[in-house]
Amino acid sequence: VIETINSMMLQSVDDIFYLFPCWPERAASFTRLLAKDTFEVSANYDGKTVTELTITSRKGNLCQIMNPWPDSQLEVAGDDGRRVSVNEKGGVIAFKTRPGVTYRLSVSR
Repeated sequence: VIETINSMMLQSVDDIFYLFPCWPERAASFTRLLAKDTFEVSANYDGKTVTELTITSRKGNLCQIMNPWPDSQLEVAGDDGRRVSVNEKGGVIAFKTRPGVTYRLSVSR
């Protein structure tokens, strides 16, 4: 049952993360779900949109995630506050990570 609930909140398909792909329109959150390529993902969802999102890279691989804010531009910053270069194609956000760094994703202001 736990694995089913987790996959309703976070899925990885072809190395792309999808947040809350099968979740009903009600609030939910998860902390440090281990995703493919050793990423730890934490997110909050208010029933309509993702409100917080952090990704910690254990090994420094390329991170690819379907933009949870499709009508907005994303900003990615490492835990040192520095912005990270992001590529977007077809709604998929991709950025390089470093081992042990936590990245905060948010709507660009």
